[in-house]
Amino acid sequence: MINNKIYMDYAATTPVDQEVLEVMLNEYSSEVFFDRQSSKYIKIQMDRTKYRLMDAINAKSGDVIFTASGTEANNLAIREHANRGRHRGKRLLVSGIEHPSVLNVFTALETEGFEVVKLPVSPAGIIDLEAAKKLVTNDTILVAVMFFNNEIGTRQPVEALGEFLNDKEIAFHVDAVQALGKAVIDISKIGADTMVFSAHKIYGPKGCGALYTKDQNHGYSICAEEIDDIAITGFGKAIEISESNLDNHIRHLKSLKSRLIDGLLKIDAGLSVIGEQEGSHPAIVCFNFPTRDGDGLVIQYDFEGICVSSGSACSSGAISASHVLLAIGMDPVMASRCVRFSMGLPTTTDEIDQLIETTERILKG
Repeated sequence: MINNKIYMDYAATTPVDQEVLEVMLNEYSSEVFFDRQSSKYIKIQMDRTKYRLMDAINAKSGDVIFTASGTEANNLAIREHANRGRHRGKRLLVSGIEHPSVLNVFTALETEGFEVVKLPVSPAGIIDLEAAKKLVTNDTILVAVMFFNNEIGTRQPVEALGEFLNDKEIAFHVDAVQALGKAVIDISKIGADTMVFSAHKIYGPKGCGALYTKDQNHGYSICAEEIDDIAITGFGKAIEISESNLDNHIRHLKSLKSRLIDGLLKIDAGLSVIGEQEGSHPAIVCFNFPTRDGDGLVIQYDFEGICVSSGSACSSGAISASHVLLAIGMDPVMASRCVRFSMGLPTTTDEIDQLIETTERILKG
């Protein structure tokens, strides 16, 4: 609970962990002021975060480029893949349920002469793997599929897709922003060429993203002024904390999610869960409220002191229905009647129970 309010939108952003905050404040202190004037000291701090991230995803080689956000990291990776491969072809494949920070780059590339093909997604919210394979042609140069969907939490078959692409000269990009700290990530099994992460999704600071690339001779470059080395230090501590107790964290989140699903489904209001739950994100669940407008419900929850989302936080200002829900076959009306709940490590069972009680009161009031 934050300021006597119940926060159920951790998929949007997380509060900074106290230990992370202390590490960052120490970097601002007078005790390390002299050290911080040394580029060697800053490189050591950044390398520490780099190797913590690589350990977290079981990367034995490669490199990590720090950015100002996950959005910037996605932009860097996708554009680099497109530019590198354009001499071989201009066909780009991307799932229709990607985060806007991915889809927007593909939209821009389409205006620049690339052919963008959307991978079909099942009503369960998972890409159709066999159909995707058939869309791969000789002039395909890039495939982009996320790990966990940020709106409905479904897990995509990134390992199977990576295995299929392994012997092909096709770049494979995975947006794993929602996965770090919420799942075991093994880059050796996924086979992605690039993978993206964000500090503020794992109780680290805003303004810090990371792009992993398995190519140590990459061509990525970023303006030095954009690098916040103190935020990167905080990101490293957040990774350390999340990975040190990952199994327990996942169990805790799964327990909360199961409790919420069971409780809301018992309300006699026709609610239903969107998307395949097997293997899904341990803390994201999207519900369809068949007779209520999602944005209206968000406002009602807010009056009750509960923070939730009617869709992806990055597109909450949009007046159209969620592109994710439309991509899985929902009609615009039903898509507008959905609410996303996402829990975090500070979430308690009492908060889940209060959310269930509040929902029942709203629906029957």
